[in-house]
Amino acid sequence: MSFKTEIEAIVGDIDIPDYTSQATLYLVEGVKFITKSLMIVSDIANRMTSSTTLNNSPTTMSTASVLEIVSVTRNDGSRDRKATQIKAEDAGDYTDVNSIYFTSKLDPKYYIQSGTLNVIPTPANGQSALIKHITPDTSVALGDTSIDNLPDELERGVVLYASRELLRYIMNQIRKPNVASGTELTADMAAGAIGTDADKRDYDKYFDISMDFIADEDVELAQTMMQQIQTYLQNYQVDLTADTQQYQWYESQYVKVTQDLLTFLSQYIGIQPTGEVDEIAADDWSNKKTSSRTWY
Repeated sequence: MSFKTEIEAIVGDIDIPDYTSQATLYLVEGVKFITKSLMIVSDIANRMTSSTTLNNSPTTMSTASVLEIVSVTRNDGSRDRKATQIKAEDAGDYTDVNSIYFTSKLDPKYYIQSGTLNVIPTPANGQSALIKHITPDTSVALGDTSIDNLPDELERGVVLYASRELLRYIMNQIRKPNVASGTELTADMAAGAIGTDADKRDYDKYFDISMDFIADEDVELAQTMMQQIQTYLQNYQVDLTADTQQYQWYESQYVKVTQDLLTFLSQYIGIQPTGEVDEIAADDWSNKKTSSRTWY
């Protein structure tokens, strides 16, 4: 089934088309989150690795979406040779034939400058460079059923992440009392004219109109307006209670999905669910990594 169907099954009775842009954003974020969280596991990292070949076109590779450079090799015409990383500011020394650091195809180097990976000597036909890297699939869409460069069993984690963030977004969209000054109910009430029918039907002008009636000593009409205000407040309370119950339901789902996500990740990196619903920090888990690979 599609990721859209899976998210709907978790989030509950909502119309995903109303949240297409948000759900798509969270799905892409989920791919990045799961990839970054689990690439610290070597067996999984190997299955996330993809390759890019550089020759005379293109000769460089963008690292804008790359999370890790696994390895760089360059062919010398007969065999592949491992390239070692150098600082971008030193690149000129390795291409200068008059420098003691000048390097040849037998001892290739690579460096990253302004988000672009460059290989020295420049790759060419018959002497191409191969970059192995971990790059999350940012082209994933709600209608998709698979994700490039991600093992199938990890897709569940992406769906859980996207569902959790969508639940958070929906909770924030549930309306709240809106009082202009934040201190008094009357601060949100506008001025209304007694002789204007439209004003009489506009609840945010009830207080002003009722006070006008009192000032005119029309007690009966003032009482009628006060009854309308009371009815409005009662209806508002019912509406607010319904919104509160709705929020609490989505909040309970959010907690459940967060726990499910923690449980899912714990299968691979030993996280122990604690009942907390705080944001999971993938960066903290990445500190467990002990290899010398390049991170971005």
